Amino acid sequence: MKAKVLKRFRDKETKQVYAPKGKTNSVYEGSEERVKEIASKGYVEIEVHDDHSSILDGNVEEVKKNADGLTVKEAKELLEAEKSDKNRSGVVNHFESLIEAAEGKPPEEGE
Repeated sequence: MKAKVLKRFRDKETKQVYAPKGKTNSVYEGSEERVKEIASKGYVEIEVHDDHSSILDGNVEEVKKNADGLTVKEAKELLEAEKSDKNRSGVVNHFESLIEAAEGKPPEEGE
């Protein structure tokens, strides 16, 4: 399980130092139990959207294919993950159209 480091700390099990803005060790990876323990103390934030990261791997067409059958909640999580990472317009537009279709909103004019 992975978690984003919020505050600098030294892991008591590995003796490794983790820091939020470091070039290395800005993401903590460990067992679910250990990550939850550290998160409860405010040192890390559990990354929820990590479960779907494999859907965002690959090119735009592969992402569109892998996104079939997603719930609105999952599509919104993946949209935010894409915007904060690669921000590919084709992927962003696809997730936005999936969400609009599921929520019954008509597409904006000009599309």
